Amino acid sequence: MGGIDTGLLVKMAKIVAVRYFDDLDDAPLDIVDLHTMEWSWAGVDYQFDTSTINLAKIEAGEISVAVLLQKSTRTGTTLKRLAFPSAPIGFDAAAERLRIGQIRTWARAQSRGVGDRGRLSREVIDAYNRAH
Repeated sequence: MGGIDTGLLVKMAKIVAVRYFDDLDDAPLDIVDLHTMEWSWAGVDYQFDTSTINLAKIEAGEISVAVLLQKSTRTGTTLKRLAFPSAPIGFDAAAERLRIGQIRTWARAQSRGVGDRGRLSREVIDAYNRAH
């Protein structure tokens, strides 16, 4: 495909080697001494690879949070969850879907022109609530 056929069979191999380094002191890590740590600080998720020795230093408080923040890789944030909190306790999603369906049916019967999907306008919801 796109090449010249010489009639020769060519075998190729690819070896990919992964080497780990301690994120705290840049020392090479043996796979048996590798600790991948996941942690969060102020709503942000982090990760770093370290050795058993450095892990003991962290647990003993010998390595500051400032150093960990500097050396760790940011892997995500929990701030999104804070910005969009979960539904209140006692919220029944199935009942809410049923209610929205009832509002859509009522709004169509009233010729209010609502779609099958998407948010309902406050005006339509208020009109439904006044009528019921």
